[in-house]
Order: sequence, then C-alpha cells, then structure tokens
Amino acid sequence: MNDNKRSVDHQTTTGGRNHRATTRHLPAWKKILFSAVSIVIFFTALELVLKLAGVRSVLYEEDPYVGFVSSSSVYVEDPESVGQAYLVTAPNKLKHFNPQRFLKTKPDGAYRIFTLGGSTTYGRPYDDMHSFSGWLRELLPSIDRSRHFEVINAGAISYASYRVARLMEELIEYDPDLFIVYSGHNEFLERRTYGALIEQPYVINAAGALLRRTRTFALLHSLLKREGAGKVGDSTPVLPENVETILDASVGPSQYHRDDAWKERVIEHYRFNLGRMVDIAHSAGAKVIFVAPALNLGSCSPFKSEFRHDLTDSERKTLDELSAEAKRANLDVDLPAFCKAIEKALAIDQRSADLHFWHGRVLTELGQYEAARTALVRAVDEDVCPLRILPSMQAAIGEVAGQRRVSLLDFAAVVERESEHGIPGEKQFLDHVHLRVDGYQRLAVELIEVMRADGIVTAQAAWQENELPAIAAKMAAKMDPQANGRALRNLARVFTWAGRMDEAERVGTEAMGLLGDDAEFAFLRGRWALARGQIEDAIVHYRTGVERAPEYLPLRLQLASALINHGNYGEAVEELSQAVKLDSKDPHAWYLYGVALERLDRQSEAADRYRETIKLAPDHEKARQRLDGLTRDENRR
Repeated sequence: MNDNKRSVDHQTTTGGRNHRATTRHLPAWKKILFSAVSIVIFFTALELVLKLAGVRSVLYEEDPYVGFVSSSSVYVEDPESVGQAYLVTAPNKLKHFNPQRFLKTKPDGAYRIFTLGGSTTYGRPYDDMHSFSGWLRELLPSIDRSRHFEVINAGAISYASYRVARLMEELIEYDPDLFIVYSGHNEFLERRTYGALIEQPYVINAAGALLRRTRTFALLHSLLKREGAGKVGDSTPVLPENVETILDASVGPSQYHRDDAWKERVIEHYRFNLGRMVDIAHSAGAKVIFVAPALNLGSCSPFKSEFRHDLTDSERKTLDELSAEAKRANLDVDLPAFCKAIEKALAIDQRSADLHFWHGRVLTELGQYEAARTALVRAVDEDVCPLRILPSMQAAIGEVAGQRRVSLLDFAAVVERESEHGIPGEKQFLDHVHLRVDGYQRLAVELIEVMRADGIVTAQAAWQENELPAIAAKMAAKMDPQANGRALRNLARVFTWAGRMDEAERVGTEAMGLLGDDAEFAFLRGRWALARGQIEDAIVHYRTGVERAPEYLPLRLQLASALINHGNYGEAVEELSQAVKLDSKDPHAWYLYGVALERLDRQSEAADRYRETIKLAPDHEKARQRLDGLTRDENRR
C-alpha cells in the first residue's frame, strides 16, 4: 500500500512538474495569440451587446473634423397640409435647396430615394425639373410600374461632403430606402482649419476613424462627456449653419494659395465623410449608390495657378520669357513652337496649373491625345483654387465603395468614354462641372442601370430604346428657353466675376441667343471688352446699356470707371452725378466721383466726395489716401 502511495505521489509530483514545465515553456507567440483572441472575442461580444442595446457609433453622430454652430431642419411640416402631413423645404433653406414636397409618413409600398450632393445634384444651371433627380422622377414610373418611386432632390448649392453627411442625419428620420450621392466638387469652398489633425500622420487619423466606428468607443465617449472628463473635438473648427464660401468674401479666387498640407487633410476628410455617409444610411436600413463626379477637362482652364515658391530669380525670369515666347507662337498658330516653349517651362516648374493646361490643349491640337489627357488631369490637380473634384478624390470614391460594399457609378469614366478623344469639354459641360441637359439625362439613365443591377428597378433590357425617346421629348417640351437663357446668363456672370472671360463670353453669347440683347448683356460685354484691352468698345457697350436701363447703377458705375480710365473726365462726372442721385448711399459711386473731379483739378469738390465716401465706408483706404494727398497739397499752398 505504501509502495502504491509512493507511486501515486511520484506520478502526481512528476505530472505537476511536467505541467509547470509545459506552462513555463509555452512559446511567447502562443501566449500573445491566445491573449489577442480573448480580447477580440470579448470586444466582439461587447459590440453585439451594445448594438442590441441601441448604441450607435460616434461616426453616426459626430464629425471629428468640423462642427456646426447650430442646426435647423431642411424640411419642415407644410402648414397648408390637409389630412396627411407633408414636409416641404424650409423657406430659409431655399437659397441653397430646391423646393420639394413629400409625405412625412412614407406611403405603403413606396420606395423613397434621396439624391444628395452639391449644385450638380441641385441641377445647376437649371433647376430640379431638369436635374438628374427630375429625370429619374420621369423615367422610373415609365419603366417599372411594380412599385411607387419617390425621388426627393436634396442637392444643395455649394454643399461639401461634410454638409451632405450632416443632412443625412436629418433625412434618415424620413424612412429612406436609397441615397444617391454625387459629391466632391465643393470640398475646398469653405475656409476651415484642421489644427492638430494636420500634424498627425495619415495612419493615425485613419485608425482614429476606424475606432470611432465602434460602439465601444461610443460608450466610452459618452461616459467621458457625462463625467466632464474631457470633450472630444474641443479643437474642431466650427462652421456656420449655412454655407459661407471663401469666394463670397473675395473678388475671384484671390484668397486661395497653395497649401499642400491643407489639401491632403481636405482629401482625407472627404474620404472619411464618404464612410460616414454609409454608416448613417445603414443605420436606417437604407442603401447607398455613390457617383464618381465628372468634370470638364478640355475647355476649362484652372481657376488659379501659382509657380513654385522656391523659384530663383533666374528661373522666374526664364519662365516669363518662355511664357512670352509661347504666347507669340500661339498667336501665330505655330503649335510645335508653342509646345516646345511650354515643355521648357515645365522643365523648370511642374507645379503650374496653367502650364499643364496649355500643354494639354496644344497636345490635343497636335493629336497626342493620351499625353494631352494626362496634362489636363495634372492641371486640375495643381489648381490652387480647386473647384473641381481632384483625381485622388475620384479614386477615393471607388476605394470606399469597394471597402464598404456599396454600389458605384463611375460617371466620370462614362463621360470620358463618350467624349471626343476621351477628353470631356464644352460639348458635355456648360462650365467646369455643370452638365448640359442631355448630360443630366445620361446620368439618370446610368443610375437606373445600376439600380437594375442592384435589384431596385425591374425593367426590360430594351427600356432605353422603347421608353426613353418619348420621355426625352416630354422633358424637352418642358424646357423653357427663357429659363435656359437665364441659367446660362448666371453662369456668364460667375465666370466674369472669376475673371474667366473666355468661358464667360462663350456661355454669355449662347445665353444672348436665347434671351436677346439687354442691359445686363451690355454690362457683361463691356467687362469682356475691357479684359481684352478694348476700352473704347467697352464704353460703347456700357453707353448702350445705360440708355436701355438708366437706373441700373452697376452699369453706370462701370461706364464712369471706363470713362475715367480713357481720360473722359467731364463725361464721367456727368454719369456720376446721376449715379449718386440713384443711390446716395453707395460709397463706390462717391469715390469715383471724387476721382473724376480730382482729375479735372476741382480739388475742393473732390475732397468733399472723398469725405462722403469715408462717411459711408470708414475702412475705404483709397478714399483716405486720396483725401490725405489733397489735404497735404492744400497745406503746402
């Protein structure tokens, strides 16, 4: 018995030693693997519990890159609703949104689609009727009668992706089935800073975004806020509720300068917003279709170009000489010489958007289309005032769509495929990004094909041949030539304001053919003539406009300014005396009045006009400088 006990004790002792040895000699990688698996299982289980408890990720509720001063609904109850409650676009939102009206409670069997994005989704330069939303509204009932489609155009002028994502937070309350997102042209419109985010490597920001998608982070974030232990996003820039663009506060794109670090963060923020849109849509059980926006490559020059900041004086002088050489060659239609001069300049500075654009244009004329397209894409990428989606942002849409498993319509590729030599231009676009009417139709058709592939729409394979012609004719009949002309004239105004006189004159001439000549066109034609250095022609245009619309103050002031520059001071005084009668509170009219009188050596009267200018506009520096000069001259006498 003792022998047996010793045997058992020996085995137990030996087994213990073997167990301890096994534990002691377990490889480190196995320990790490077991720990990692345990952590993953724990947090996966926690995520599931939090999901069942209704906790939503922080990304659904917050954008760590920007905040907003306040929030008011885009859609409000229609006070004129009888019986069922309808939602309409809030009156204070109509500056940016189309008027829309839809039932607050989605009807049984309805399939509700919201289209989102900037002014292209809005339908610019037209309105909702001829936007791609309007085309979808006409097409869908004709090709699929099995369900009732509602298409609500929630596109907003100047809205960037972060504003679109914020709007989706409201729209998911209205029982959406599908969001169609066409966004990317407005990312650089608003002034905002990214603070410490600019200093952080991309991988850290990306990891932070991934973490914010978890419900565990949301729970911790909520607890920290509740306990006052800290506020996530204290340094986040805060934007006003309504869009205030950089361009609104400047004359043209003068406020834009190259800032590569800011550019990279804007692109990163855009990518983040695309993912956030998917999260918000999926939280309501809605689908998403992303559209890669198309843009004008061939007939829209960069909005602002800058040379490299580190150019030497010698390099800058050489660039100036080559630019002059290129212009002479271009004027003489000597394309090879023009191309050679541009390529010499590009060898010095690869950052000039203008150089790449003109390189692309001349390569197109020389028939080198692939190289031309490469140069024109580079011109977009180097534009210091990027009012078109950048190539890296187009790539980001495809990547996010693939990662998040949502549908993608690469409309940019569609437009390029159907453009001459693969270079979209004025045949497809009215300006830098806005489509012609048939372009909006094409976009709607391509979207329906994506919706067919996703099982949303049931339609015959030959629906385009059978249904589309009749609907296109119906839509064409709805197009008001006057409305079309007004839309084109608005574009001409914008181009003129931005200093894009070639594009302005092209679009304005098309508009004039629809509207006829009037004082507004006289104003624009005068501006275009001045840009060409044809001041006498400008004066003729301005005079014609003033005769047609004597009370149109901006036109009279333009005429007076041109007369002063041409040395016709007496005539300018006559125009300005009428101008201040039209509006005695306009400081610019009083200032020009003073300049004209000063040129006629009527110093005392000029000083009185400058004083009136300063009274109306205390910060009018030019008026102060001129008044000080007159005062010094008077004291010397």
